[in-house]
Amino acid sequence: MNPIQNKSAIGGTFYVAGIAGLAALVGTGAGMPGRGLLVDGAVAAGAAAFFIFCAQFVLTARFLPLGRTMGVDAELRFHGRMGMAGAGLVLAHAGLLIAAAPGYLGYLNPGLGAPGGMILYAALLALGGLALLSLGRKAVGLPYDLWRLTHGLLAAVVVVTGAVHTLAVGYWTSGTMNRALIAGAAGLALTALVHIRVVKPLLALRRPWVVAEVRYEAPKVWTLAVQALNHAGMRFRPGQYAWLTLGRNPFRLEQHPFTIASSAERGDRLEFVIKELGDFTSKMASVAPDTTAYVEGPYGGMETGGESPGTVFIAGGVGLTPALALLRTRRDRKDTRPFHLIYAASSEARLVFREELEKLKAEIPLTVTYVLEAPPAGWTGESGYLTRDMLDRALPREGRADWNYLICGPEPMIDLAHRLLTDLGVPRHRQRSERFNWI
Repeated sequence: MNPIQNKSAIGGTFYVAGIAGLAALVGTGAGMPGRGLLVDGAVAAGAAAFFIFCAQFVLTARFLPLGRTMGVDAELRFHGRMGMAGAGLVLAHAGLLIAAAPGYLGYLNPGLGAPGGMILYAALLALGGLALLSLGRKAVGLPYDLWRLTHGLLAAVVVVTGAVHTLAVGYWTSGTMNRALIAGAAGLALTALVHIRVVKPLLALRRPWVVAEVRYEAPKVWTLAVQALNHAGMRFRPGQYAWLTLGRNPFRLEQHPFTIASSAERGDRLEFVIKELGDFTSKMASVAPDTTAYVEGPYGGMETGGESPGTVFIAGGVGLTPALALLRTRRDRKDTRPFHLIYAASSEARLVFREELEKLKAEIPLTVTYVLEAPPAGWTGESGYLTRDMLDRALPREGRADWNYLICGPEPMIDLAHRLLTDLGVPRHRQRSERFNWI
């Protein structure tokens, strides 16, 4: 792994180990004689689920140390997987209890007056709503901003009702330490929610931006430029992303992450390349200059870390954006290290920024290989999909294993590129990718 991926892996390991440790402490610390192994296991599973749901708030609260070591794709994939793990542990919690003693079904019958029964129903309904809306948002046509609102509210309901249910049942919360664990975890989750919904917007109010330009680039592709308003702007590394909000109110739900496409030498003016893919991005043509904007970041990054003789960037479609930031920054810094760009698109019309790339070739050591899925008659470049032979022709001949390799684009292309690079002898720790399938 490269240093950035290694930090993410270490962070994920500590995350999982922390949850497992808390669950084990709860499960073994319950210590009530006669309950049996199944019941203790069920308690541990329920506790792990509760702590996972609390930690989800911290994971998505965009605390800078975390955000600067994980790309948005890695963070959101991990968030989704841990959410599914939490839901699975809830099912395991219920299944183990029922297997241990069918009498535990009484908790699902509010008429029996079981402790925390009604609260349990609220938690299960909220959890079911979270799962359905997360997996089927596009199928039901729920707007992204409304989904963000309902997702946050339902998640808060899961945490609060989970805490109340646990305290009402009282199986392992009679001790002071376990009650403190429940209160502390729930309090941390709600603090993270306040941080992202209240503190972050309040801070953004002090550093507004203004839309300087909205520029058409290609069908359904736009460049939106924002200028810092009475402040120095933002320092960032090429390949990082930021959250963008348009309008005078930074508390709006309509906030989206975009990779910064401009040079890192111009922190007072940021450019974002935006493709029309959803509710917000489809409005780019109607965004007026001088519109107030708020930018939060930077987060993530595409660097692999360490010195290398050069960089290879494999881009698909709008995945060219971080490559643009890298190339523009290298031009401004007069960086003479070689840069090989392999740029794949469905058609020649989809080769966005081709003119700029050709100009950059005269300014920095840049080699560009264009790959078209459906090339026109007379096309002399590469065609079809990425293959081993195609990459072998495009990659540097000398010191290939020591170069840095960055990949950004559709998920199938990224997976294919990783396999082909590995087949060609490129070490995995030299490969770094950013996936945009979450949009």
